[in-house]
Amino acid sequence: METKDNIRKRLMDLKLQNGEDNKNEIQKLQQALDMKALKEFINSGQIQKVQSLSDLTLLHDLTTDVIIYEGGHYVEMLKNGKFLYRPSGIGQGKRSLSLWLVEEYMFKDINK
Repeated sequence: METKDNIRKRLMDLKLQNGEDNKNEIQKLQQALDMKALKEFINSGQIQKVQSLSDLTLLHDLTTDVIIYEGGHYVEMLKNGKFLYRPSGIGQGKRSLSLWLVEEYMFKDINK
């Protein structure tokens, strides 16, 4: 298994070569790098009580616990079994029974 540093080095080498043949390889390496970053981000999550957040007014009424990730980002765990990501505390945000879908959405939102 390649480390992120090895993937980055190969990626930079390919980009510096400026060849058209490298497009597919560059795309595959970039996707692998993004997937590793997503997995590391998800693995940083820890379930905490809502009181661990500084501003409880942003939470949904049905929130029982939160999963806090690196950088202080969090997903709310709702009484109805759903997971919710809405950093502004208003609107629908991203809500699903699948934690993976919400985490992936949150990661993309943070990194856009």
